[in-house]
Amino acid sequence: MEKMPLKVRVATETLPAGYELDKLVHAAQKMEEKTIRRWRMAHTLSKSGDLWTKDGTFVVVGNNALKRGVISLFHDSTTAGHPGITKTLTAIKPYYWWPGIKNFVTEYVKGCITDYDCSKVAIFISCNEEIDAAGVAKVYATYVFPHYGLPRKVISD
Repeated sequence: MEKMPLKVRVATETLPAGYELDKLVHAAQKMEEKTIRRWRMAHTLSKSGDLWTKDGTFVVVGNNALKRGVISLFHDSTTAGHPGITKTLTAIKPYYWWPGIKNFVTEYVKGCITDYDCSKVAIFISCNEEIDAAGVAKVYATYVFPHYGLPRKVISD
């Protein structure tokens, strides 16, 4: 995918579902002007009007909730389908940047139950509301093992 300059992207693309997120990123830039000025030289940031960018992408500054919101848009949404670390990072990079983005995305994706080295399959089995550990083991042996074998780990909430 050829990367278009930010101004061209905004003018030629329909606004993504993340348009509200873009507004939050812009507002955070205004509130964190001091931080961005520290990053400016070290990371070759540029300013167009009152918007800070790096190589045509929005600079995300501020709290981690905003960064998680960006990652969630490209990772958790129904259309994203919970891609892994590399695909999530590749999807984000044309639009957003912040120092340490790779590490932040890595930690986020590693924390996703869906993505935690699993088959990404949900198995719904009806059972008694008051099932005990032995009952869970029996249901697991009956419905999961025959299809997927013995798991290396089980993650449950």
